[in-house]
Amino acid sequence: MMETRVAVVGLSLLAAFLLAGTGIVTKLGLKRSDVQRSVVVCFGANVLVLSVTLLLTRPPLALAPTSAGLFVLDGALGLFAVSLLFVGVDRVGPAISYPIKSASPIAALVFAALFLREVAAPIVYVGAVLAVAGVVLLSAQRTAGGVRWQPAVLFPVGGALFFAADNVVRKAALHGVPSPLVGVTIAIATSFLLALVTHLVLSPPGKRRVLDAGTPYFAAAGALQAAALLAVYAALSMGMVAVVVPLYTSSPLFVLPLSALFLRGVERVTPRIVLGAVAVVVGVVLVALY
Repeated sequence: MMETRVAVVGLSLLAAFLLAGTGIVTKLGLKRSDVQRSVVVCFGANVLVLSVTLLLTRPPLALAPTSAGLFVLDGALGLFAVSLLFVGVDRVGPAISYPIKSASPIAALVFAALFLREVAAPIVYVGAVLAVAGVVLLSAQRTAGGVRWQPAVLFPVGGALFFAADNVVRKAALHGVPSPLVGVTIAIATSFLLALVTHLVLSPPGKRRVLDAGTPYFAAAGALQAAALLAVYAALSMGMVAVVVPLYTSSPLFVLPLSALFLRGVERVTPRIVLGAVAVVVGVVLVALY
């Protein structure tokens, strides 16, 4: 029992750390390339890692048509979410974008209150207010003329909204599915194909090449992202959601020291950013636990 708990905590923290690493490596790649290519390569690496995992584990492949359709929708929403997140990483950096992305459960709470008339416990709304306050702190930028709002934070905010919708669809799709890995692979493969087609159609002639100087970084980011996904699913298979989700949600706290270490000269981690990230994480944990 003790070993299982240690494994659950370890896998959850590993997933949080790997997800944080995704943001750092993506930012390094974006210095050499662009968001459109980053999304294609990242999802391509995701598909490769998940496909190899499928071959090694050989889970049951049976999937109802309705579930398959939901996983395809999951992939489309995931593409929008990741694309907006990566634009945010490019414009305002991972130390700001990833904490805002982690606030997606707050959007889900708002959707439930508006459309499902769900009323949560008071502590949940305290967590929501705390998370929103954290996002506001992260949205501010100190300039010579004082503190002003950064419009570019709308990209990770938009990404958080799509992540919230994506989580709702994925939860519905996973209901009664023998192997979550099969469904998630379908969703990621859908994201990759849509991203690739979009790149080939929208890029002007002569600029449709996918691979460039940023490719190794984006491939590494995709591999880290897929590994984080596998780690969190492994943790959920052994432990309670109430243990796994708060630990996995702590990934922004890993982003901060990693940004200070690897993005020195590119991104400055200020006390305001630290305070905002901590507020978001604590707020989301309160929402997740209650």
